[in-house]
Amino acid sequence: MTKASFGIRLGALLIDSILVGIIASILIGIFMVGALSVDGTEEEQLVVFLIGYLFVFVAAALYSVVLPAIMNGQTLGKKILGIRIVRKDGARVSFGRLLLREVIGRWVNSITFLIGYLIALGEDKRGLHDYIGGTIVVKA
Repeated sequence: MTKASFGIRLGALLIDSILVGIIASILIGIFMVGALSVDGTEEEQLVVFLIGYLFVFVAAALYSVVLPAIMNGQTLGKKILGIRIVRKDGARVSFGRLLLREVIGRWVNSITFLIGYLIALGEDKRGLHDYIGGTIVVKA
């Protein structure tokens, strides 16, 4: 089991971010048009717009959790770069672990000013989100 380097993991994250960003932009555009076409108050238009943002947030979270659960630990970015998420013991990662890693772990990374990601530069090559999820990223 060869651990994936920080650089290859960062590359996969960038690919995934671009893909999710394109889809999110399209969805936000659709909701913006919908919000502006609502014949109502500004508050009602704002509610439609905020629902759109919530929808995009949920879709992005699902991309990070559901896709690896059904694609053997890989998002599209990870698949392109030949890496995957597994449990620390090398077994297939479960939906529950992915949920912990991607939702709770990434949130913790964000409130630690991204220091949780920099931990992956260490010898173990695991970010804080990997420790929280009990996972590791390896070459596929």
